[in-house]
Amino acid sequence: MITETELNVLKVMAEKDINWNWMNLDRTLSMKIIPGFSNVVNIVNKLASEGLVNIEDSGHKSMPHYHVSEQGYRRLKKREFIILVLTATHHSNRSEHRFGLHQRK
Repeated sequence: MITETELNVLKVMAEKDINWNWMNLDRTLSMKIIPGFSNVVNIVNKLASEGLVNIEDSGHKSMPHYHVSEQGYRRLKKREFIILVLTATHHSNRSEHRFGLHQRK
C-alpha cells in the first residue's frame, strides 16, 4: 500500500519521460510545493519495491535514474478512473436530490 505522498511523487514522475534522479525530482517537488521533497530517495525506493518505479544505473553511483514502470502507469490510470467514477456518482446523486429524483424511504 502506498501513501498519498508516494502517489503524488509517482504522478510528478509520470508527467515527464525524463531520466529522473533524486536531485531533479527533489527540486521539482519543492517548486510545485508537493510533500516528499527532502525524502525522495526513500519514497522512490518504496515505489520501486512496489514495482511502480524502475531504478537504473546512470553511471554515477550516487545518482541513479528513476522511471515510472508500466505497472506504475497502470496504477495511475486506474486511480484516475476510480476518481472519475466517484466524481460522476457524486454529481449524479447531487442532481437527483436537487431535482427531487431520489427515492424516499
